Amino acid sequence: MRRLLAVLTAVAVTVLTALSGAGPALAGTEPVWHRIPCESGAFDLVEVETDEVKGISHLTLAGHLDCADPKQTATFGYATYREHEPQGVLYDIRLRPYAATAPTTFHERNLLAPTSIGVCVVTDRSVRVACVGVNWDSEVGVTVEALPTDDPLVDRCVRLVRYDDSMPSPVCGTCW
Repeated sequence: MRRLLAVLTAVAVTVLTALSGAGPALAGTEPVWHRIPCESGAFDLVEVETDEVKGISHLTLAGHLDCADPKQTATFGYATYREHEPQGVLYDIRLRPYAATAPTTFHERNLLAPTSIGVCVVTDRSVRVACVGVNWDSEVGVTVEALPTDDPLVDRCVRLVRYDDSMPSPVCGTCW
């Protein structure tokens, strides 16, 4: 009887702990994004590589932010913008830490999906430091051009999305 009472008590404590919110974050909740004020930086390299045989293209974005976080707890990321969506999207797996001392350098190479998008390095929900427009055309291929941070394609706030809540598989080779 004592053993049964101990097991029932343990189960009750587990259920109450889960219901009180002390457990893991619920699916669909926005992940935490620690930010610092950072509004300057640039792309130092924007490069598209296309493998004609495989029919795939990769985009490389490398550059710097004129900011640092001595605690190295704050992050920045890469947001994507699609023409008819109300917000840009930043996947939590694309958050990168700042360097302890400035400048913070970054380098990202990623597979491109056959679609046209804007990609920006963002340091806050409405702070775009540098942006490019990626245009995909079945006849011309992929072209990339620098975009002003206030271009209508990217002049929108960013929504941070938990990667596993939005992706059908564990790997997204074309997610920025």
